[in-house]
Amino acid sequence: MITVERVYLDTNVFIMLSEKTHRLQQLLVKMISAQPVSKPQMFATSELTLSELLVKPHQTGDDTLIEGYESLILNSEWLDVRTVDRGVL
Repeated sequence: MITVERVYLDTNVFIMLSEKTHRLQQLLVKMISAQPVSKPQMFATSELTLSELLVKPHQTGDDTLIEGYESLILNSEWLDVRTVDRGVL
């Protein structure tokens, strides 16, 4: 059996969770909610993900989606959000 310590969630995962009704949506919700909140968090993403998520809502003026993404990425205890710097890039 393989043990996974961290899972990186890319932009498309957050879009599936928030914007689209997708067959994987329920599985993603189950996967995330099944994990206890711990330090270090099992799930990680980067500030780059947030910047990618905000492009379309800013273009369409969808303030509700903007606030939702900002809250999800910046305030979720289950998610480790990493800064992207030159060394990472």
